[in-house]
Amino acid sequence: IDQPSAYGPTWAAITCFLQWLALPLAGSNNLVLPLLLLRLLGLATHLGSALLIWSISGFLQSERDAHQKGEQRRVLATLAFAWNPLLLFEAAVNAHNDSTLLFFILLAIWLLVRGKPVLLLYSLVILLFALAACLKINTVLLFPGLLLLLWSRGLSLSQLAFCLGLYVGCIVLLYAPFWDGGAVLEVLRVNPSASRNINTLAEFFGQFYNALIVSHFEVTIPIIGSPGERLTHTLSMSLFGICYLWLCWRALRHSWRIRSVRGLIQWLALVWLLYCAIGTPWFWPWYLVTFFGLYALLEASGDSRRWPLTLVRWRGLAGLRRPLPFRLLSLTMLMLYGSYAWALHGAFVPFLPGFKLAYLRGLGAWLLPLLLTWLTDRVANRVGLDSGAATTERLFPRLIPTPAVALVQRLSQPYRLLLQTDTQEKYRQEKEKLRS
Repeated sequence: IDQPSAYGPTWAAITCFLQWLALPLAGSNNLVLPLLLLRLLGLATHLGSALLIWSISGFLQSERDAHQKGEQRRVLATLAFAWNPLLLFEAAVNAHNDSTLLFFILLAIWLLVRGKPVLLLYSLVILLFALAACLKINTVLLFPGLLLLLWSRGLSLSQLAFCLGLYVGCIVLLYAPFWDGGAVLEVLRVNPSASRNINTLAEFFGQFYNALIVSHFEVTIPIIGSPGERLTHTLSMSLFGICYLWLCWRALRHSWRIRSVRGLIQWLALVWLLYCAIGTPWFWPWYLVTFFGLYALLEASGDSRRWPLTLVRWRGLAGLRRPLPFRLLSLTMLMLYGSYAWALHGAFVPFLPGFKLAYLRGLGAWLLPLLLTWLTDRVANRVGLDSGAATTERLFPRLIPTPAVALVQRLSQPYRLLLQTDTQEKYRQEKEKLRS
């Protein structure tokens, strides 16, 4: 009660409205109805985001993609987002506001692809970005991408200054009632994300560093604010700051300029993925909701086959051109909740004093999808097959039992049966192949 909210005035207004609806029906001592309304809001914004992804992807598809294969890719990407277990869990069970945040961002992109490029339209888009920033302040990282798009579209410096002033002015205006002499800034000090590490690579390396110090010098290290935690927290955020400034600088160059909404989506997706991976050492799975929504647009429009190499030309990222590592990422993020079982917190790694098995959660959640994708490619190359979804169907039936085959195939090509003609006959043939 005495701690300022980590969320901004947008979320405060939404929750107050829901409580105003629930108060006459449930009273002030009943939390069931407000909780139910929050979950219904999360589900509604998730379904609304799925509809926006379907609509936006239709405008993003080029003429060469306006065929049956392009339409199938659009349906698959939309369904993969709508039925993503992580997104459904965070929206309709945990009721986190990231689904509402994603809805605001997708609505802004929808206006960009549908409306005429005039200053009034850009003002509406900026208002939506400001509402998103007043819901979770870290989304200010996405606004420079919008400014770069407007700059590439030929807006004058005075118009760009107006857009920037409108964005900052909206944020200041919405925060003004909560300012309280600067007390709202207290959240930057008391919020654990300002100094703590959890569910990230920074947590793993920080705790590993602490264990090495304890084993060699036999000293006592505090659990909160340990030297390893402070060091890796600072290094992780500094690394993200360097990468973020580099991406902004690249977007200013003529050859890498954000010239279209497709380019904006690619930039936003990469920035948010980097932020979740290294920019916030205090991480929880629902932070990735925004990324999965943006990636669904990339997959539906066909840009995922070139992303992120369109922004970063490094061969090490070539494996990210397929949906498989990101589908696995949604599953490993769900696995993070299992790492809070008592057994993992009560077991320690031998020869590393104080290093719990639970500290491996960040390492596994982020690197396991890349490792599994790499192993798939290695095995595929060894048997002379091309890596990809079709390869997975041909490869894994030879290697692993039937239940695992079905799981891998679902991850590689979800909901493909919905797009086939004569579905029942096709499904019967699929089952016969799996049994053989």
